[in-house]
Amino acid sequence: MFICQVAVTVVLAVSTGISGTKHISKGHGILLLVLMCIYAAGFGWSWGPLSWLVPSEIFPMKIRPTGQSINVAVNFATTFVLSQTFLSMLCHFKFGTFLFYAGWIALMTVFVVFFLPETKGIPLDSMYQVWERHWYWGRFVRGSVRSTSLLRILSKTGEEEVHSSSVGSGHESALTAAIVLGEVNLGSILVSTVVVDRYGRRLLFIIGGTQMFICQGAAGNEKIPKGYDLLLLVFMCIYAAGFGWSWNPLTVLIPSEIFPMRIRATGHSLFLFYGCWIAVMTVFVVFFLPETRGIPLEKMDEVWKKHWYWHRFVGGQL
Repeated sequence: MFICQVAVTVVLAVSTGISGTKHISKGHGILLLVLMCIYAAGFGWSWGPLSWLVPSEIFPMKIRPTGQSINVAVNFATTFVLSQTFLSMLCHFKFGTFLFYAGWIALMTVFVVFFLPETKGIPLDSMYQVWERHWYWGRFVRGSVRSTSLLRILSKTGEEEVHSSSVGSGHESALTAAIVLGEVNLGSILVSTVVVDRYGRRLLFIIGGTQMFICQGAAGNEKIPKGYDLLLLVFMCIYAAGFGWSWNPLTVLIPSEIFPMRIRATGHSLFLFYGCWIAVMTVFVVFFLPETRGIPLEKMDEVWKKHWYWHRFVGGQL
């Protein structure tokens, strides 16, 4: 990605000049397209998926919901800022804009080399050991992560066993299920590219939404009977297929078609604005919404009285 950004800077500087007003030749245009494709490929197999995968692996169990919420919020906020500033930077900095991004990519890569530990094959309940042994982060987490996250893990042992054995048994089954779902999602996206112009957008939205709703209802069981894990995987695959040929690609395609050129950048950012609010809603649930599963209605007053925040408002009143 860094090499491609620098190469794009050089090509634009040579073809458009310092002022950025010269016409780009056909040969230079093709070269820019090739460089951007290589850049997209590099992003697609590294920073694109790993920016979601790594945060799901590095947070101890106790702070995982909060950490994931912050990660999503920062991701959306950064995308919002980039979409709002890119065109202005391109007008003022010309080819220097890509050099600016290349500098950030270099900084990000250096950060990964020195500060991000490898998490491949490390169980979630052992992540505290990784942080304790790290040459830099160990000074901040040594002695504290072990006591907090381990207690949390021990208290949630039964829940973790249910999740790990929900589709098959063990890490291999979970990995197999993830691979199958990924292949189904990819195949359904390819199907969507073929039929979207033939049958229209609204029909795919309706079919995919109905398919997802039915699968969620069919899979919505508190306890999974033995032998039904394969059936659950089938429902998940059908759900993934419905999402893959409807809501997944069309939520990107539709906004690119409905906004006029003059307000397109701002229009796209509105969806990121709503995404940020979803992150805020998620953080609210993490901190302020108690778990109500299996609690009778006549016992809810005890839940509110024990809550870390709401007890100050309802204590003695219920």
